Amino acid sequence: MRTPPRRRVATITLAAIAFGLATGVGACAQVGGAPPVAGESQGAPSPGVEPVPSGSRSPEPSAAPGSGPTARATPAADGTEVATRNGTMRIRVPDGWQVDDRSGLEVGAEGRQVWANRLTLTGPGGERLVYADGPGVEAAGEATDARTGVVARRGVAGGLVAVAFWEQPPDGMFVPCVVLLRADAEPSGAATVAFHGVERAHALTFWIEEETPRFATQAQVEAYLAQPAVAGALDVMETVRLDLVDPFALPADVGVVAGGTTLLPFETANGTSSMLVPMEWRIEEAGERVAAAGGGQVWHNRLTIALPDGRPVLVYADDALLPPGMPPGPQWRIGEVRPTADNWEAASWAVEREGGSPFVGVGLTDAGGGQWPHGTVCRPTLCRAFGSVPLTGDDVGAEHAVAWFDSDLEELMLLTVASLDALHDDPARMPPD
Repeated sequence: MRTPPRRRVATITLAAIAFGLATGVGACAQVGGAPPVAGESQGAPSPGVEPVPSGSRSPEPSAAPGSGPTARATPAADGTEVATRNGTMRIRVPDGWQVDDRSGLEVGAEGRQVWANRLTLTGPGGERLVYADGPGVEAAGEATDARTGVVARRGVAGGLVAVAFWEQPPDGMFVPCVVLLRADAEPSGAATVAFHGVERAHALTFWIEEETPRFATQAQVEAYLAQPAVAGALDVMETVRLDLVDPFALPADVGVVAGGTTLLPFETANGTSSMLVPMEWRIEEAGERVAAAGGGQVWHNRLTIALPDGRPVLVYADDALLPPGMPPGPQWRIGEVRPTADNWEAASWAVEREGGSPFVGVGLTDAGGGQWPHGTVCRPTLCRAFGSVPLTGDDVGAEHAVAWFDSDLEELMLLTVASLDALHDDPARMPPD
């Protein structure tokens, strides 16, 4: 389990995007981050219309899903129909365009992992259509006091329109936009499409330059929006079809099913470790940048993994030095022991006590031989701690140790801890911006 899927370390709300990250035509409010350009570390688009793999694959089936394709492409006489991997969107891409798919799992606002689509379609002249849905793509907020003027408008199936328009914010400059909107929506730079009762919002915008063009007059901005590249983008946008799928829909090849539960791969913010987490469980990240003892800075990962109702059950941390947990005394019992990819062990345990239900848990260990799973393993430059929060049998519905060892929760916690894979031991490696 050495190359888990790329995970994104932050979601981007439209408010933040509109404030500081807007660039290019149609990017009055940039959704899903800046469009990739050739030379970025994640890989430049390849020629033709075939989607470009992200360069990462899912872990091995014993602990994570097998790898799969990027956006699905279907050749046709008038171009190629490209679809997102979980079926949220289809669009027909002209011959000679490139498709770059940076989709993957992200942690949503409530801590649950969600599939987020991020596709960039690049034309022969470098013009780009950028599509996004999932975490970070939210329904457009309230209308602003900016003036707007529509230059071109195309009907799109499903009650949508592709619109080229300008906005004039209070500073008086004119900003061009080319976006996909609901037909009943007013033109807005906060360009998303959301439907009543559907949690997943969609965004499709068009770019020409890297920097947002701003014009002094209405005539200038309308001339800009009348150029052939904009008309060509509207032609492509007319072919969009949005499918109102379950907001938690996943590609068929993502996730591992164990005992009727789907588990999804998760990677720490700076890539030190990966693990499998039940799909409906919540993940709370609290990593931080701290000063290193010898100078410079290091990154500390801190994760809390909770049940769907929000109750914490597991914690993960990594640091240059972490103390092991203390053994509970002679009354403890070990349950099942499973190996990890790094020849460590994950073990369940219970401590019987008089007059009450047992203390129970799951922990990581490198001791082996059925020793106390103290939760911490260390290498020369990095220690990892992974195990349960303090729990009693009353917390998990187990009156005694055997009931805990036979429970579904013990199985899922053990599977999650045993799926830990150490990817690198460099605490100075920071999360990507």
